[in-house]
Amino acid sequence: MFKPHFAFRRGEAGSQLDTLAEAIGAADGYIMLSPEYNHSMSPALVHLLNHFAASLFAFRPSAIATYSAGQWGGTRAAIGMRGFLGELGCIPVSAMIHVPKAHDHFDEDGNQRPDAEQVRWDSYFDRTLRQLFWWAEAARSARTNHGVPTAALNRDPSQRNLPTWHRVAPRPRKRLAYLFAFARSASTNLRNSVQVVAFCRASSPGGGLR
Repeated sequence: MFKPHFAFRRGEAGSQLDTLAEAIGAADGYIMLSPEYNHSMSPALVHLLNHFAASLFAFRPSAIATYSAGQWGGTRAAIGMRGFLGELGCIPVSAMIHVPKAHDHFDEDGNQRPDAEQVRWDSYFDRTLRQLFWWAEAARSARTNHGVPTAALNRDPSQRNLPTWHRVAPRPRKRLAYLFAFARSASTNLRNSVQVVAFCRASSPGGGLR
């Protein structure tokens, strides 16, 4: 049975998981490297990341780097990685690294082959890394000077549940009243609130609030 690191009592998860959790929490940013596996990110990487609470990754940037034996360089895996990493809280920077036909550019030890176009590869990698370093420094400064805006969700999955009145399906009129109240409280901009309410009116079976 799968049991993530945050489900253990302190000191009972094992030294390897504890050491990795400390390293994740101490980092200012992450480079998430994955091969493409059936149009998706590596199952091994997914399994590893699932062991740790999102609060360890939150408010830190990440960069996506993928590779494949084919011509697309893992771009299809990268699409799924964006949503996955966003849920962890380590939002990916816009630039990504994709290496097609990786066996032509790197040897079995991961070193670039002598015939690789070193200058072009360096320039290609540099764009992503510069974005990552910029955001990592900005996020670290914000965490140090202002803290983080939301508390960690590291007790159990129920912490992510919506309030009870959202989960109970009220009658249509009450549901629209809830949406109206939510729109007013969620936005300080009256125009945005009116737009949200207008959408609720257009979407309601009766065509309006009554």
